Amino acid sequence: MISEFLERLTKRKGEIQRKGASEWQTLVIAVADGQEIDPDETLTVLARLGKSTDDLAKGVELLNQRRAWSALVAVGATAEAEHPAITKKIESEVAAFAALEEKHEATVWPMTRAKAAAAQAMSDSAEARRRLVETANDPIALQAVRDAEERMNELRREKSELDHRMADKSDALRQYTTRGQSSDFEKIARLEIEVANLQAESKAFDVRATQLNGECESARLALLNPSAI
Repeated sequence: MISEFLERLTKRKGEIQRKGASEWQTLVIAVADGQEIDPDETLTVLARLGKSTDDLAKGVELLNQRRAWSALVAVGATAEAEHPAITKKIESEVAAFAALEEKHEATVWPMTRAKAAAAQAMSDSAEARRRLVETANDPIALQAVRDAEERMNELRREKSELDHRMADKSDALRQYTTRGQSSDFEKIARLEIEVANLQAESKAFDVRATQLNGECESARLALLNPSAI
């Protein structure tokens, strides 16, 4: 008889605790969600549950924190579901890049070797050319180079003098033209003719320089002949 009564007490206690927990959760959720709640009823519930307003504030704070944590758990679950696919895609892209890189290396490496060989050949050629010129003793070929170079130097001197004359005439023409006096018209016309003649002469010098450059190069090429000893 006593045991049955105690069992009923235990069962009733559990019901009260469950009801109190449910009532507490409902109250905290309502406050956290900003629902309209009667203050008197709230105080009555708190008194019945043995809770204070501070407990209610802490409960609301804890609920908000747990909701934030729950949201993070949901995000993590989504990320966990997507993670394998993302990882597999990355591995696929890495493999594809590795294949492209291997193909690139296979294409570029022979070119790199060919470039290095070409650079070496150019260096060897320049050195060989220098030695051929240094060791050339053919008097006719050497005299031809000296003659061509002398003509080129003379042409440069003449061209330099011409450039100075043309600069002087051009400066004088600018001064008279800027001044714009009627008494200077005859001088301006004469200077314009002189400048035009000098410009034509300068172009003729350029043609001669091109020809002499060709002659100099031909003379130097003769020094590269192995028989120029």
